[in-house]
Amino acid sequence: MSENTSKPISTKSNNLIDAGFFKKLNGMEMRIFNLAVSRLNPMRTLNQNRRFEFSVKEFLEFNSGITDQMHAYENVKNAVLNLGKIWVEVDPIDGYDKTEVSLLTRRSYTKGKGSFMIEFHEDVMPYLAEIKNNYTSMLLDTFGSLKSEYSLKLYEILSRWAFKGFVSIKLDELKILLDVVGMYDRYNNFSQRVLTPAVKEINAKTNLIVSVKPIRTGRAISELEFKIFDKSKAIPEEEPKRPRFPHKNRYGRFVKLDRENPKMSSADYGLWARDCLKILEDFYQKIEDVPNDDLLFYWIFLAINASNKSKLGTKKIFADELKKRGYKIVECELVKI
Repeated sequence: MSENTSKPISTKSNNLIDAGFFKKLNGMEMRIFNLAVSRLNPMRTLNQNRRFEFSVKEFLEFNSGITDQMHAYENVKNAVLNLGKIWVEVDPIDGYDKTEVSLLTRRSYTKGKGSFMIEFHEDVMPYLAEIKNNYTSMLLDTFGSLKSEYSLKLYEILSRWAFKGFVSIKLDELKILLDVVGMYDRYNNFSQRVLTPAVKEINAKTNLIVSVKPIRTGRAISELEFKIFDKSKAIPEEEPKRPRFPHKNRYGRFVKLDRENPKMSSADYGLWARDCLKILEDFYQKIEDVPNDDLLFYWIFLAINASNKSKLGTKKIFADELKKRGYKIVECELVKI
């Protein structure tokens, strides 16, 4: 973490992020909080100035994602007032199980002039200063370029895990973090209205490239796996992709898998499975290189007909490999163990 940078950077302890602190904030409050944090020097002492003054004009300079600039003063004022009502969990004191302090000790504004002041509580400073490890940094103007509140929150989450390159998040937990509990019960609606637009905006405007894969428990989607790549780092060589399976329509009108008993699948499905198995056999050389979805396909194709064989092993070997990765097969679906 460098002390000198040409652009303002917001750096905070991962303990603050992992505690889900920002789920309490709306988009405007997140913008103000990160602007204030960018004024602190995360390398320096906890005793540095905790007071931050800013104008609406300065705020807008780093938040190009705000579309309603006409009402910016009123929106900023309301956000500053709300930040003063936020409580932050800090290290417990005097043997108590839980201790909370207010985020701010002061908040001030000059009516009609567009100038504001906020001051962080001293007990919050250990999460914002003297940070030597376990932290996340974001370029302020990159964060501020995002329009959607969902994009802002998801970008904060994924920035925290960018060093690792991936993160898995329970669907229910993500809905809590994005503050959409009870709003989108169907995954398709959540994906269409929240997740996909947020990922698309993050990929277009920030330093991250993100992809997401839903994970099922039975028939229901219970978890999301995010892959995260930082554009500022060297671009990795693209891994070769397995050729697509042929379209089922080429094999007739009744290409149907019997999920309870694959041996009872339609004859047309058996022909399709035979050709798909050949594609898998030609592409993969080691079972360790086969992704989970294709391990499942291998298992299904071998289960359909005893005459179907694989150079990588038997149906049991594919099931055992999935088990090592934390999955089992239930009615031809992957289920997390």
